[in-house]
Amino acid sequence: MKGKAVKICSLIFAGMLAAGCMAACGDRGTTGAQENVLTIRYFTGGTGSVWLENAAEKFEASHEGVTVKLEGDSGVTSLMQTQLTSGKDLADIYMTNEFAWQEQVSMGRLADLTDVYEAEVQTKDGPVKIKDYMLDEVAESRYLSRYEGSPSVPWTMLMGFSQAGLVYNEEMLLSTPHTTAKAGEWDVGDLWTAPPETVADLVAYCNDLNAREDEILEMTGNTEFDPLTFSGNEPVWLQRLMYGWWGQYQGAEKLNTANADVAEQGGGTFFDFWNYGSADVFNQAGIEAAIGAFQDVFVDLNTHQYKNVPLASTSYSTYDAERRFTQQQTAMVVGGAFIYNEMTGVRDVDGDGEDDFTMKMMMLPAVEGAQVGDDGEPLKMNLYNCEDVVLIPSQATNVELAKEFLILLCEEESLLDYTKLTSELRPFKYDPMDAETEDFEYGPFALSVIENFNACDVHLVRCPVGTEMEERTLISLYSQPIWDTAYTSFTASLLTQDAGTIAENIYSGAQKEWPKWEAQVR
Repeated sequence: MKGKAVKICSLIFAGMLAAGCMAACGDRGTTGAQENVLTIRYFTGGTGSVWLENAAEKFEASHEGVTVKLEGDSGVTSLMQTQLTSGKDLADIYMTNEFAWQEQVSMGRLADLTDVYEAEVQTKDGPVKIKDYMLDEVAESRYLSRYEGSPSVPWTMLMGFSQAGLVYNEEMLLSTPHTTAKAGEWDVGDLWTAPPETVADLVAYCNDLNAREDEILEMTGNTEFDPLTFSGNEPVWLQRLMYGWWGQYQGAEKLNTANADVAEQGGGTFFDFWNYGSADVFNQAGIEAAIGAFQDVFVDLNTHQYKNVPLASTSYSTYDAERRFTQQQTAMVVGGAFIYNEMTGVRDVDGDGEDDFTMKMMMLPAVEGAQVGDDGEPLKMNLYNCEDVVLIPSQATNVELAKEFLILLCEEESLLDYTKLTSELRPFKYDPMDAETEDFEYGPFALSVIENFNACDVHLVRCPVGTEMEERTLISLYSQPIWDTAYTSFTASLLTQDAGTIAENIYSGAQKEWPKWEAQVR
């Protein structure tokens, strides 16, 4: 690998059709940065820009003669790819969604961020290096050797640490009666008092909602209603649901040996999967269990169609799915914690100045066979998306200023401001509740996100947590294939094949593709 560019399979670009597409896109970065004009190009969807504007104002106040120029763009990922490749019209900082940044490292196009990671920021507990302030699960996730034998250093940073899962309408939940009994839990006719705690409960809640469809239509004035919706244009969010159930069944930090198939099939833990020690990681029993749980909620294998969702969901954009949810045509929507801020313009459909209903994120319901703790209860595991990218081009005009700005974004004050304004978290060891004062209190959605994070026993991430850098495989560092890389018919097969067959095809596909994946990173 030394002296050669590493060959990489590009990662899936996600989130490009979010509601931010409606936002102004500036001048689309047609000119490069000027000296002392720190130019930042960022994705306009999701978390918005107010937090970034606040940081820019603070940076300018502490850097006399420096101007921060913010250029929001819903298509910044493709723009960044073009500009990094050409070396022309570069911004000083790019902030975007999933992106194959590893390839840019091998080409020498990214600035080394060691100075940023080693910098100290002030916290309520005193000064701490940024690399030590980051959550342990992701602190080393952006380190990479540029070529064989070179030191491993950080090249990019993470922005959000967004819980992936289900957002729900609390009023609709609390007004829905049970149509079936659960011993020791509820009787027929009792109202739901809390979100579903298991996948079986989630299926029961969907059935209960379907049973009161006519009542909900009359109450909301709508002509259509379904329990759930999702964006078919971004099926990756459906996969993130499955990742969570996979981790629960397989075990993340240690094997869930209570499940005989986990012990028999091998492949290690959920976190071991992401180190790609061999093709056997694609034989993890948690994969089949996760697909089965997904199909229980979303798929009718008899008709080969989705259930509990609008049939048009397969063609929905993120905005379409969010809009249907805010219009109360569904009781739940699949997405991430960024969704509340992203729906700012549509949460008040009736125009009274208040959210039309209480929106919250639920803890991911436990799959049957989920790993349990010492108390015998299922461990709480949510998947957290940390695939966004913040980077500085090596040929940027203001590299040192850009590094200083990234350091500013890691200060405790900046982290708290981010959470206050976006209702989601950043991957650092700070307490978001420190932001609450006489002048500010979090709303119900943000509180649910914070409470879920704090209550989680394991924060699942797509990273080989616990694996030392020197033990990371080249495939984990440069390629990171997933199940639809091994089995390209994965998404379509969810409607036509049972979970066991799909899992077998994933494993056989991985065995076939493994030599190619290894060759791509040599």
